[in-house]
Amino acid sequence: MKKRLGIRIDREEAHVITYRNQQWHMETVNSEIDHFNIRGGSRSSTPYGPQDVVSEKKLLERKIHQEKNFFKRLYPMIQEADEILLFGPGEIKNKLARQISSEPRFHKILVNTETADSITKNQKVAFVREYLQ
Repeated sequence: MKKRLGIRIDREEAHVITYRNQQWHMETVNSEIDHFNIRGGSRSSTPYGPQDVVSEKKLLERKIHQEKNFFKRLYPMIQEADEILLFGPGEIKNKLARQISSEPRFHKILVNTETADSITKNQKVAFVREYLQ
């Protein structure tokens, strides 16, 4: 029997939905990705002095590393599956799909992505059940 897995993912957290022992189970993995609110730099105390610059490159690199760490925490659950459904709002589900397909150890896993907005716990389970059965 194929092991199927549904992951509802956004920047806050991932809900991993599995079917075990004839019951649907949901585990939550927090992302720990910072929300960057870039504000302008600050002026020095001297008139027309230099202005501090916010380094967007550093913030972007930090965000990329945090996303990769988030995905790595999902890998133990993913490696047991034969088929995965990734759904949720935004672009992070597509980043995870690309990351899974680029990993040689996950080459046999079939990954599907769907867009879904905010839904309740029961709706998440029903969405995965309908899609994967």
